[in-house]
Amino acid sequence: MAIHLVLDHSALIPYGDKPQEEKEAIQKLGELLPEIDAIWYVSKEYLKTLHSVCRRELKHHHPLPKLQSSLLRISKDLLQLAKTKGWYCRERPLSNAKLKLHVIASSALKHVGPEFQTVMKIIEASDEDRELLAIAVETANIAKAIYLVTADRVLYQIATRLMQSQDLAQSLQPLAHIEILAPKDFVKRLDTA
Repeated sequence: MAIHLVLDHSALIPYGDKPQEEKEAIQKLGELLPEIDAIWYVSKEYLKTLHSVCRRELKHHHPLPKLQSSLLRISKDLLQLAKTKGWYCRERPLSNAKLKLHVIASSALKHVGPEFQTVMKIIEASDEDRELLAIAVETANIAKAIYLVTADRVLYQIATRLMQSQDLAQSLQPLAHIEILAPKDFVKRLDTA
């Protein structure tokens, strides 16, 4: 059974201002993900951000884990493919890997329900973080369990508050299907599965 996954770009960068344990977990995640049966949900907007982050953050670091190396090579192609409507709502293998990519929409934030859009206007988050949360909510409408993996402490706190809000839990049922994890916790989950 496939793992349903939403990855923040911070969970793909094994460098920078992160604890060493988190960097090592991101490296391991980059080696593990191509080899497991998982579906990575994205939007065209997310892929734009991913493309710029890959170019800026990964191109000067080598050797890269398998997933990050592939993303650096194919991020521009993914962005072009995401512009093709035929790529939407289909699972596509990612560069000869078991990992599949699923483009759910051009912009997930424009597709979520009005309740969630209202919430997104209130919370203080970047546009990229709002898009990522919207991808997770949209994915929760089609999958029973979703892992939102992020190394971004601010996004982690925002998402955790959203998930724990009793008011939102009643009006936004999909939140119950989302589990937010740091890369090190997600790798531990993979190791025990």
